[in-house]
Amino acid sequence: PVVSMQAWVKTGSAREKTGEIGMAHVLEHMLFKGTETRGVGEIAREVEVAGGEINAYTSWDTTVYYINMASRFMDKGIDILADLVGAAIFDPEELAKETLVILEEIRRGKDLPSRKLSEAFYGKAYTVHPYGRPVIGYEETVREFTREGLVAFYRKWYVPENMVWVMTGDLDIEELLPKLEARLSRLPNRPAAVRVQTIDPVQTEPRILVISDEVRESHLKIGFHIPGIDDPDVPALDLLAAILGDGKSSRLYQKFRMKQRLVNSIFAYAMTPKDPGLFIVGAQLESKELEQALPEILGTVFDSAIEPIRPEELKTAKAKIESDFIYQMETVQGQARQLGYYAGTTGDLDFGRQYLEQIRSASVADILLVARAYLRPGNMTVALLLPRSAEGA
Repeated sequence: PVVSMQAWVKTGSAREKTGEIGMAHVLEHMLFKGTETRGVGEIAREVEVAGGEINAYTSWDTTVYYINMASRFMDKGIDILADLVGAAIFDPEELAKETLVILEEIRRGKDLPSRKLSEAFYGKAYTVHPYGRPVIGYEETVREFTREGLVAFYRKWYVPENMVWVMTGDLDIEELLPKLEARLSRLPNRPAAVRVQTIDPVQTEPRILVISDEVRESHLKIGFHIPGIDDPDVPALDLLAAILGDGKSSRLYQKFRMKQRLVNSIFAYAMTPKDPGLFIVGAQLESKELEQALPEILGTVFDSAIEPIRPEELKTAKAKIESDFIYQMETVQGQARQLGYYAGTTGDLDFGRQYLEQIRSASVADILLVARAYLRPGNMTVALLLPRSAEGA
C-alpha cells in the first residue's frame, strides 16, 4: 500500500546561461522553503506526519522532486508536490540562508579528491557544452544570485509543458486521473522556453590535464566522446563498458587489481545523458605505480577494439545489465524513476523495452564496431590528480 509520485522538470544545469551557473540546483533547494500556502518547514513536516519521505535532485538535464508515502495519504502528497513545483515564494531571508549552505557545499566539494578531479575532467573534455560545468555551480556565480533572477528562471522553465508527472504503486487509475487533472490544472500555465542545444566541436587531438593536491593516492580519469542516450550505439557501448570495467570479473579489474596489483580500484562506464556523453575509465592507485599502470591501462582500452570478446564475457555483461534493470524495478520509487527518465529525458516510455531488446541481440561484432569508432587517441581526454609529494609529478 505505497505510492511514489515524482515531478520531473526537464531543466537542469545544462539550461543555464553564463550568469545562471548553479541556479537549477539553488532552485531545487528553495522550493522546499515555503509556498503560497505552506510556510518554511511545513512541507517536510506534512510529509513526515503522513509517514512519507520527500526529496529532490538536480542533474544536467532534469530536476526531480519526489514523495514516497502510504497510498492512503496520496491526495495530500499530490497537493504538496504540485504546490512545490507551482507556487514557491522564494523568501529573501531563506534564500540568504540557503545560499550560505550551498556555498559551504561547494567548498566541501573542493576537499573531495573524486569531485575535484571530476570537475577538472569534465571542464577539459567539454570545451563549450554546459556538461563541462559542475551542476552545483561556482562560488562566484551562486553568491551573485538574486531573488528576481531565481524567480525568472522558475517562471521560464517550471511550466506544465516542461514537466512530466509520474505515479507508481497502489493506484486506482480511474479514480486517480480526475484528481490529478483537477490539481495539476491549477499550475500556472505559461509558454515553455525553447531549448537551445549546444554542440561541442569534434575532438581530434588528445587532451591531457594534470593537477596536484594534498591527496594520498593518485586518481585517474580517461574519457572518450560518445553519443547521447537515444543513439543506437548506446547498448553496445554499455556492454563494452561492462566487459572492460564493471565488477570483479571485468578485464580491467582482473588484470590491474587482481593479477598485477597496480591499482586500488578501477572501473569503466558509458555516461549517456540527453546530449553527447563520455565513455569513462577511472582508477585510484599509488603514485609509484602510475608510470607502469597508465600506458598499460590505455593499451588495454585500445586493445578492446581488436581483441576478440569471449562468449562468456558477453553473456556476463548482458546478464549484469538486465539484472540491474530488474533490480531497479523492485520498488515503486525505482519504477517511477525509470518511467520518469524515459519520458523526461528520452521522450519515449517504451525506451526501456527497446533498450533491453538491443542488449539481448547485440553481437561481438557490434561491440568491436563501437570500440573502433569511439576509443581513439584523438577522441581522448586524460585527467590525473596526483599527490603534491609525488616524485616527478
